[in-house]
Amino acid sequence: MDFSKILITSVLCWSAMSITGCGGSSSKSAQPAQPITSAAVASEKANIALYGDIAQDKTKEVGDSKPALLLDDDDVNYAGFGMAFAEPEVAEPSVARAQSDTSAIQNDVDEKVATITDALVADGASVNQLVNRSVAGMQSAVAIVVLDVQYISGGRSSADLRNLLLAELGSDAEVTALPVGSGSGREFRVSLAFWKVEQNLLTWLGVFASDFAEQVKAAYGDVNNGAAVTSVRAASTFIKNSQTFAQAEDANNAADILWVIDNSGSMSEEQENLGNGIDQFFDSLNAAALDFRLAVTTTDGSSCEELLTLPDDASANFISPTTPNGKDQWGDDSDGIARPGTSGSPTETGFYCADKVDLTGFDREAAPNIVVFVSDEPENETVFERFPSGADASYSVRDFNTYKQAFVDSGATYFSISGPSTVVRSTFSDPSPASTPNSSCSGDGGTASGGAHFSEIAAITGGSSASICAPSTAWSVMYEQIIQTATGLASSFKLDFPPQPGSIIVKVNGVAVSRDTAHINGFDVLYGSDDASIVFYGEAIPAAGDEIVITYDHL
Repeated sequence: MDFSKILITSVLCWSAMSITGCGGSSSKSAQPAQPITSAAVASEKANIALYGDIAQDKTKEVGDSKPALLLDDDDVNYAGFGMAFAEPEVAEPSVARAQSDTSAIQNDVDEKVATITDALVADGASVNQLVNRSVAGMQSAVAIVVLDVQYISGGRSSADLRNLLLAELGSDAEVTALPVGSGSGREFRVSLAFWKVEQNLLTWLGVFASDFAEQVKAAYGDVNNGAAVTSVRAASTFIKNSQTFAQAEDANNAADILWVIDNSGSMSEEQENLGNGIDQFFDSLNAAALDFRLAVTTTDGSSCEELLTLPDDASANFISPTTPNGKDQWGDDSDGIARPGTSGSPTETGFYCADKVDLTGFDREAAPNIVVFVSDEPENETVFERFPSGADASYSVRDFNTYKQAFVDSGATYFSISGPSTVVRSTFSDPSPASTPNSSCSGDGGTASGGAHFSEIAAITGGSSASICAPSTAWSVMYEQIIQTATGLASSFKLDFPPQPGSIIVKVNGVAVSRDTAHINGFDVLYGSDDASIVFYGEAIPAAGDEIVITYDHL
């Protein structure tokens, strides 16, 4: 299909020493908002442009030789900044990653995330990673990291933490002159987006109180995930695109999600957290009318070749939208399949079990596959060269590189909820990873070590990784990443280019549909590892035969 491409000049109004606001604010009525195609705020000095309904008077340029653009919104307890770093070190990637390839900047991103984490820990906080993934972005692939930050004592504002991290990342702004905010709390989220433009690494960092997560998502979610922020100099023109779809009679909105859950003796707390928050998990799955299947196997090699059966029906081995009492059979009840117990083998071999499990009757040919590893220990076979429990005597132990190739070839997207280690033992000729200060964690979610092999598979295949030590209140963020990936992969409305989100207009049979970032009733744009997709929710889901026209701007 040919689409007309109309070049439109983006109104990036700026001067060398000041910020200029461009465009109008979005509609506050119940009608769909007017598209916003130009930058709301642009700072040539900081080389950052923001898009969306962002008020110019909430922003400020700071610094001289290493400037930044600040954004402060006390109404939602939010403080953020964007800045550019010159010429990051580029290392050859050790493995091929998903199409949203951030491997060229990964070392630099890891270094900056470590700097931020160390600064927060030194300030008295406990820090756990909730999201670590790469997605398609307007200018280039975007690396996204979200941290859960909790203080035991003392009150701080979001601006306090933003100012601390701005200084740690090298800005020469006078910290004592920066906005300090009016809130005070102990539980925060730090959201980071990194992307590369020419020889510059750019970042947007947002800090907000955990209690304001939903409000911040609605107001600044597109900025936090790098979808509505670009460099000024590279974003001078946009191209308008239009795509037309017809909702198929047999629309396949399906996804098969396999969970590989550690059932060794140390997993009671983690399984409890996995079972909690299930209401939101199922509500989100159902709001998108996702034809999901959820199945579970364990990390015990002696019994993991078969999927767990449901407590109310021993003949069934997965949960779907039509399963009676599905939420209870998943995790609300103590014998739900998300709580497989703690009597399994202490030799946790998640890779072996994911590869060996019989998926007959569960796996659908036309449905995308997602695999979620949940473990508080290293992957024993590939890290310690241990023989899986119950494996045949003729079995040869396999290393990480062998499994890596098999998992990539499977076409599935993998997620990791595990320990925080980052050291990968690629082959058995490499030494076993030594313990380091950052290779283990402890928190409300329990105690964990290892995890690097699970996280690396997630990175390679376009999934996300999170700390299993995160508090139970934060596990909903992990669930959300899995659900958004599932709905994005299952969507029939994939866009040709990553869009500027404020420019999107969606019409079904000529009637405009509102965007709903709460995923209740409307549409949203989800950015995946390879592309962006439009997903509909609630009453906005098109009926069979409906015509869907989507117009948007892209670079």
